[in-house]
Amino acid sequence: MKNIYISSILATLLLTGCESDTETDTSVEVEIESQQGETSANIFLQDGNTVASGSGVTVSGNRITLSMAGDYNISGSLSDGEIFVQAPEDGVVNLYLNGVSINSEETAPITILSAKETILNLSGENYFSDANIEREEDSVIYSKDDLSIEGSGSLIVTANYNDGIKGKDGLVIQNGSIEISSVDDGIVGKDYLIIKDGDFSINASGDGMKSTNEEDVERGYIEIYGGNFSITAQNDGIQSEQNMTISGGTFSISTGDGSSATSSESAKGLKSNGGIHIIDGTFSIDSADDTLNSDGDVLIDGGSISLASADDGIRADFSLEINSGEINISKSYEGLESRLGILNGGEIHIVSSDDGINMVNTDTATQTLLAMLPPNGEMPDRGAIGGMMSESGEYYLYINGGTIYVDADGDGLDSNGYIEMNGGTVFVNGPTANNNGALDVDYTFNINGGTLIAVGSSGMAESPSETSTQNSVLLNLSSLQSAGTLVGIEDSSGNELIQFTPNKSYQSVVFSSEELVSGAYTLVLNGTAFTDFTVSGIVTEIR
Repeated sequence: MKNIYISSILATLLLTGCESDTETDTSVEVEIESQQGETSANIFLQDGNTVASGSGVTVSGNRITLSMAGDYNISGSLSDGEIFVQAPEDGVVNLYLNGVSINSEETAPITILSAKETILNLSGENYFSDANIEREEDSVIYSKDDLSIEGSGSLIVTANYNDGIKGKDGLVIQNGSIEISSVDDGIVGKDYLIIKDGDFSINASGDGMKSTNEEDVERGYIEIYGGNFSITAQNDGIQSEQNMTISGGTFSISTGDGSSATSSESAKGLKSNGGIHIIDGTFSIDSADDTLNSDGDVLIDGGSISLASADDGIRADFSLEINSGEINISKSYEGLESRLGILNGGEIHIVSSDDGINMVNTDTATQTLLAMLPPNGEMPDRGAIGGMMSESGEYYLYINGGTIYVDADGDGLDSNGYIEMNGGTVFVNGPTANNNGALDVDYTFNINGGTLIAVGSSGMAESPSETSTQNSVLLNLSSLQSAGTLVGIEDSSGNELIQFTPNKSYQSVVFSSEELVSGAYTLVLNGTAFTDFTVSGIVTEIR
């Protein structure tokens, strides 16, 4: 059911000679199949006086043991009790929860020791809570086998010891309203966590939702097909050991007290030790760490994504590909960071306190940055250590389409290897300090198509490369221009090729377009001719 994430990236790697370490997706589709049949039992919970009719139920005080496959209709409440499922390993157990309230002072309110699958069918409001007592059953709802949750009712969980809901095998949630407050993780599915709609409100001192199988590359994944998610977590919002795929849903995620804070622990919005694939969805993520982070690849095929981060906006250790969607990174240290970036479409807005888009050895970058962190934990100016991070030039940024707006205090577009632009439109508000530039490329920046305008300081201003097939011009201005000074370029007939209003001061302008052919042009600032120049080759520099 899962897809191979990076088809176009793999094609690019075949051309460049790079190899990906990311595993292809091999998870299997899991469908909830509620097996309706003869009712095994009706259970009314009451302290010291629980009433059960039907087979498969043993009542011992406030401990209710279910030993057969089948259907159990449950209502009522226990102030200190437990439902314990120990059915045959080939049996499906349906728990129909209709207004159930269980608190447990010594163990988990629901413990599933054995069954092929247990299904919690929600009707009405259902409350479960535990006490801060150390035990093996380290969640409020605890299952050693496959667990599914469905229905139109609600599930309200208060976890005072550890996690809210935990499936030691797989966990599938379909519909329902789920509210969790936990002193550690909210929802955990070890082998997989699959969600198909529903309303989720999670407040977790650990991770919001996660999968944890790090040993089997075919497990430990997360798939989300829709739903409404409000997640506040001190650690990661959604975290998977293997791949994460999101096909829809609305997500409001805050981690580690948000982007105005810093965290000594992992406090990422979406975090995967495999790959992240976003197909669709609406995301608002505010994090004290990276908002999207993958140890492998990030692939974005759509959605509306709003990110604010105290660290990087989107970071992939190997490759980042954006094909469609709206991405707004309103706050970040670096906006997009990876070794290989392929931007094919979409609309991307980036605000960064350092580089806007950075292609770099992510391992080296992390190690060097950590080594330079001062005692107060503030981020250093990475422009001062950029040379230390360029080792082999095997870093690539491809811009093939889309519209990209970069507002960077560091370098606007930065690659410790190569940049190639074949299409799209790129606007760069670059740095005001002369130790960075609107463009910073260690090897070549080839422009073969599209439109680029980049403004910034003049101290390290760079032009595209002579090996391009499309003309470009670099203009270093005689005086500093204030923010809001309109930039325009006109040909000899007075036709306007570009118009751009930078939001910060600048003293250099880089422009490239298919309309920039050989001939005479005028740089116009705020409607007044500032300087004339002539294009006679691939790269024209006026310094």
